[in-house]
Amino acid sequence: MQLKNKIAITILGAITLVCCEQLVISKSINHKICEIFHPINPKDSLKLKLEIADTESKKVKGLSYRSYMPNKSGMLFVFKDPKKCYLWGKNTFMKLDVIFIDSNHNVSGISKIEPHNFKTTCSDGPVKFAIEMNHGLVAKHKIKVGHKFKIL
Repeated sequence: MQLKNKIAITILGAITLVCCEQLVISKSINHKICEIFHPINPKDSLKLKLEIADTESKKVKGLSYRSYMPNKSGMLFVFKDPKKCYLWGKNTFMKLDVIFIDSNHNVSGISKIEPHNFKTTCSDGPVKFAIEMNHGLVAKHKIKVGHKFKIL
């Protein structure tokens, strides 16, 4: 077999291996469908497909190093016990909206994360969940403090 053919087969094999590995990783990510209810105008309620960050390593990594996220997607940070939550944009390539949710499943705070920003954003008090999502969804769906959050 010619050297060119051997190189081509090796490269093709490596590409196949990488693609299969990415498929396995994406299938293993735990997702939940969640909804933030708009109390006055239900058509402004927002359903999101969220990756679950329920381990310390997932929480630390968050959405770092990602340059794209499908619309109405994000990450749900789950805290075993309610606590004050601090988030930042280090190694984050996208502008994000952040929603803090208390133990009664009410939106208790709203903030933003700028890409590559070391400034922290934090909840006003203890929260059970935090959501990082595509920038602009909070404004588009008129999400406010007090709106209800539900995991479907």
